[in-house]
Amino acid sequence: MGISHYWEIRKTIEKDRFAKIAQDFKKTIPYLGVELAGGDGKGKPEITNNIIRFNGKEPHDYETFHFGRIAKWPHYSKTDRGTWFAFCKVGFDIPQPYDIAVKVALIIAKHYLGSNIILGSDETEAEWEDAYEIVKNVLGYEELKPKEEIMR
Repeated sequence: MGISHYWEIRKTIEKDRFAKIAQDFKKTIPYLGVELAGGDGKGKPEITNNIIRFNGKEPHDYETFHFGRIAKWPHYSKTDRGTWFAFCKVGFDIPQPYDIAVKVALIIAKHYLGSNIILGSDETEAEWEDAYEIVKNVLGYEELKPKEEIMR
């Protein structure tokens, strides 16, 4: 049980697309209103042209968000459809503050990957509004769709 966000991708994301996802995510960090840390809740987040990996800073950490250019075990599980599935649980009863960063990262990924990524979430469309606003205001994405369309 808990509050999670889910995604499903093909095995590999093209280098140039992943680099754009990482660059755009870095641009949003000052506007998130939350301090991000490394996967263990300490140190700095890891944002490169191959990986976006972070957590909330202790004591506001929960599970690590790990979005890799190349999907592999143990961060992804292969599905019967030949795609790779991953998730990030951001809290039990209520999400930890870094939840906003997870949603922003996934919206950016959807922007660049389109139908090559399928998203899912335990949160409502209204609970994604702040993330949509950050992406729109900081990055200028105008073509954002309602959650129901992004979550397919």
